[in-house]
Amino acid sequence: MKFEKNDLLGLVDSLKSTIELHEVSTEKQDSLLSDILFHVAYMIDEKQGSALHENVFEMLEEFSPLPKDYLVCELVVRLGRKKLETNILKSNIEVPRSMQLNLEALLGLRDISEIDDNIDTESKFKRLTITGLVFEGLDGTKESYSEQFDSLNELVGFILKVASKWV
Repeated sequence: MKFEKNDLLGLVDSLKSTIELHEVSTEKQDSLLSDILFHVAYMIDEKQGSALHENVFEMLEEFSPLPKDYLVCELVVRLGRKKLETNILKSNIEVPRSMQLNLEALLGLRDISEIDDNIDTESKFKRLTITGLVFEGLDGTKESYSEQFDSLNELVGFILKVASKWV
């Protein structure tokens, strides 16, 4: 088995997640990653007679991992006097089903233990009275709406449309 540049790039992606998970300060993450990768590449070079370590720093500058998920905005759903709060992530916008499942759990239409069950959430939704939606972007801007929704899908579509402004 011979190690190639792409093998090191795969390792970079994996190590980046691990370094973030262990809460290494953001100022030190890139430096730590490049040091680790340099030593791994050097060890590989010693074993297989290659020169991967010579291009490690250039390779890291070119490396652009897939963007991570992040918070887009916060949402408050008002049901009468009740306020239900949730976060909307970039992944919720990219995968609308995840936003729908999030809302179903938030609104009490589906229990988290019932994620894979076939439940008629639409009929449960029709019994709810949503009195308002308040979105708050990370920049502090707020948008309030008092629309009526005939279906859960309509609500999900509306939320995703508004939240997309902050992506």
